[in-house]
Order: sequence, then C-alpha cells, then structure tokens
Amino acid sequence: MGSVVISQELGISKRSADEVYRHYADYGCIPSLAKPGRKKGWELTEDKVNLNSYSKYLVNALYLQYMNRADTRININHNGYRGS
Repeated sequence: MGSVVISQELGISKRSADEVYRHYADYGCIPSLAKPGRKKGWELTEDKVNLNSYSKYLVNALYLQYMNRADTRININHNGYRGS
C-alpha cells in the first residue's frame, strides 16, 4: 500500500503517513506522540478583549480595533464583531 492510501484510510495527511513510515523503517517501531494535539492558544475571548479595551479607551469600534491590535496583538475585525 502506498502512503496516499494509508493517509486516506487513517484520515491524516500524506506527509504524516510518510513520516510515520520513515520512522518505522529506520527504527523498527511505531513512533508515539509526546503531546498530541494543537498547542493551547490565548485564553482571552473577543468579548473580554473588547470590553476591557472599551472600558479603558472609550472609543468607537474602528479605533478599538487598532487599540486591541496594539495592546494584545490580536486582530478583531470591527465589521465582524457581534456583541452578545
């Protein structure tokens, strides 16, 4: 079986299947994942960021977008924000 068929059966990318096969061919054992999954991101939500920034600066949505980007390096589009 080729790596394309294996990747389709397991639902992983072809590159991942190639890496597993290469490790198995080199060392004779299947590799184990140390910490599987995505890394945890920021704990701040858009609502918290916007409320904190608005209470600090008291500006409209357009300027709030620039302030959020400067303070937290998170870009929240002022057109797409739907407050709860």
